[in-house]
Formats: sequence, C-alpha cells, structure tokens
Amino acid sequence: MLCGLWLVSAAGGQSSFDWLSQPVYPAQVAMAGAGVAQVGSPEALTQNPASLGVLGTTGSRPRLWLGGRQYSAGIGQLAVTLIFPRGIRAWGLEVRSMQYGRFDGYDADGLSTGAYNASETGVRAGVRQSIGRYLAVGGSVGILSGKLEEVDALAVVWSTGFQIHLPAVDAHLGGAIQNDGRYITPYASKGSDSALPRRWMVGFTKQLAYLPLTFHLAAGQADAEQELFWRVGGEFRLPGAIAFRWGVDQSKNDYITGNANADLLSGISFGLGTLRTEGRWARLALDSAVKLQGPLGITSSFSVNIRL
Repeated sequence: MLCGLWLVSAAGGQSSFDWLSQPVYPAQVAMAGAGVAQVGSPEALTQNPASLGVLGTTGSRPRLWLGGRQYSAGIGQLAVTLIFPRGIRAWGLEVRSMQYGRFDGYDADGLSTGAYNASETGVRAGVRQSIGRYLAVGGSVGILSGKLEEVDALAVVWSTGFQIHLPAVDAHLGGAIQNDGRYITPYASKGSDSALPRRWMVGFTKQLAYLPLTFHLAAGQADAEQELFWRVGGEFRLPGAIAFRWGVDQSKNDYITGNANADLLSGISFGLGTLRTEGRWARLALDSAVKLQGPLGITSSFSVNIRL
C-alpha cells in the first residue's frame, strides 16, 4: 500500500509519470535497466531510440512485444511495442499504461465521494537511422495522459540517443536523453509544479570472449534527484537457447533494513528468456523476470515477443 501511495502521489507534487523511468519488459527488468547500449531492446523508444534495431541491418523482420509488469498493492504496467525495420532505418510504435487500481475517494470533510480508477497512458513513436556501419542515432516523441481522481494531466515527451559499435573490442557504446518534454496540462496541487522524469544515461555493452555472457554497465543522472545512479546487468546464454539474466542498481541501498539475509537479496533482479533463432518456434520468444525490492515486496514481469 505504501508503494501504491508513493506512485500515485504525483497530484501532491511528486514527479509524475515516474513509471516511464521503469522498464516494463523482462529483459531490462532482469538486468536492472542497464542495457542503454543494448541493440534491439524493446525498451528502446523510452530508453534509447538509437537501439531500435541492429546497426547497418537492411533485412530484419518486424517484431511485436506484448508485456506487463506487476507491482505491489495491485499496481500494474502494460505495454505493446512494434519495431519495424525498413532499409537502414527502423521505426517503432508503443502504447504503455500504468494502472494504479481502484480507490475510495473522500472530500475535505471526510465524506465519501465514491470509488474511482487511477491510471496514466502514453503513446510514443520513433525512428532510428544508421549512419555507416558503426553509428546510429534515433529519436522518439509521444503524448502522455493521466487521471488521478479529479486531477488530470497531459504532456508531450521526447527521447533521443546515439549508439556506436566498437569493432576493435566487439562492444557497443550508447547514450540518451530520456523523457524530456513539457506539460500541456500539468498535475498541480497547492501551487506545486509537476515534473517529467527527465534524465540522461550512458552505457556500455560487451559480449565477453571467453564466457557466454553479455555484460551491461550504465550510469546517469535524473533531474529530480540531481545525483548519479548506476546499473549493472548481464545475460548468460545457457544450453537449449535459454538466457539467464541478472542485474543490480543503486536502489539496492534504499532497501537496507539491517537484516543481513534480507539485505543481501534486496535490490537484485533476475529472469529467464528464450533465445531460439531457428526451428519451429523460432519466431516466438517468452521472457520473465522478478525484482526483489525489500520492504516494498517483489515486482514481476512477463512478455511475449513475436517475429512477424
């Protein structure tokens, strides 16, 4: 319940649309959102539009992702993402929604005003352009709407980024400005200003030579906190075309309670997914992930990836 109250506190001055900063698809949930330089990420439209597709690729097939993430107190995030490569460009379209649940409303005198639903929704489109074999740039723009009891909000948001392939070390370097924009109709309460979850991030991704592991490292800064944050994640390729993913970020420090066993696990995320590229089920991939958030409980994520 405390988690739910924190998430819906935008009307009281908390930075709103914060769920845009949280990955919804399992691959990034499991890797703590560290894949800002990951090629072909379904989170690309929000995280780094330059990652919409493979650099320099002209023959990739369109992909459709259907995913969701479940939080404590019945709060859920849903998303549908389509990435459509065309020549040296890749186009993307995404619809994402945060459902906070159903609440009982009361006026200033404590009298019931009836039940209401609280939710926020965003629609975003973007494009990635390859420049030569090793560089890609991209951008996305979207519109967000929210309704928390009698308070409404409407905003325009954009993200932009770059990605560089470093063939000498077989790695990718990426960076992005995420979720910048402006309000058309802001959330407001007692003169408080609403704020979009603006931030910048840079990241490094490398497939290790002697281990079946792709390693991700990212860092950035959010406008609201004005402090640097870090994220580390990885993807192990297991036999049978299975991927095991793991991650940890600086939020682990927020869950420290003094219980050694609980603190050891809090803030860690992990998950499993399929990597099959041939055979009968090559066009279908399933992914799942969980994140252990200490006193806030466990969040889980699941998605279906279809190659059209």
